[in-house]
Amino acid sequence: MSEELPYKELEGAFVTLMFREPSAELAEALEGIPVIRDLTGIVELPFNEETLEHLIVEEDSFKVWELIKGADNERMGFVFFVMFDGPPFIALYLYGGPDLNMAKDCIEQLVPVFFHNVPEESSLFYYEPRPIDEEIHAALIDAGFDHWDENPTIDNETVACYVLERHTYDAYYGNEQEFEQGDEDY
Repeated sequence: MSEELPYKELEGAFVTLMFREPSAELAEALEGIPVIRDLTGIVELPFNEETLEHLIVEEDSFKVWELIKGADNERMGFVFFVMFDGPPFIALYLYGGPDLNMAKDCIEQLVPVFFHNVPEESSLFYYEPRPIDEEIHAALIDAGFDHWDENPTIDNETVACYVLERHTYDAYYGNEQEFEQGDEDY
């Protein structure tokens, strides 16, 4: 991947998202997250550098950003684009548990990156465990996501599904978000 990728470092109001290349360190960090397999859909494959190299670089179907906060560069968690396990979705893992401001900040930074760099996809999904926190629900709706309560591909009793369609993204965000396209595709 090119060092000039426009999504390599994304600066938000609460956190900075740092894109992570495949490495043994990243594999170890992800393997240490108890819910990582449920969160990302990586069930059968081992979490190692080779798997990450395959998914991130060769298949271009998995992207990882680490959440960094403040001048101390405090590591707060990870956010992922998952594009190999059904429709593409954002998954978020915060070390300290749910944080509305960080979650909203991540979504606001990544939605334009997704729609700019994956033109062949018309929808982006987000899944939230039930019961749904009212503030998280409101933040997702404010960001343009629609709550879809009857998704046939998930257990709707335990997980809530939100979807942002490209036409809704265009209406909400328009062309205000400009990105410099790198030499390589997303």
